[in-house]
Amino acid sequence: MRDEPIYRSSNGDDWLLRTDTKTGTTSVVHRPNLSSGGRESTMSVDEFLQRGGGGPEVQAVRAALEKAKG
Repeated sequence: MRDEPIYRSSNGDDWLLRTDTKTGTTSVVHRPNLSSGGRESTMSVDEFLQRGGGGPEVQAVRAALEKAKG
């Protein structure tokens, strides 16, 4: 697995793109700050983007995906 940090919110939550180096599958990982439980969650990129919203973490995922396309 390879994790690429893409966004850190002002409250300390981290958002990463996780790539499975064996399959090439990419997921979005959310690591909340410790005060809100700190329990990591992972979802497919498609699921994450379908949830909607234009928050900075969504914009960061979209920008990272565009950058990866070249």
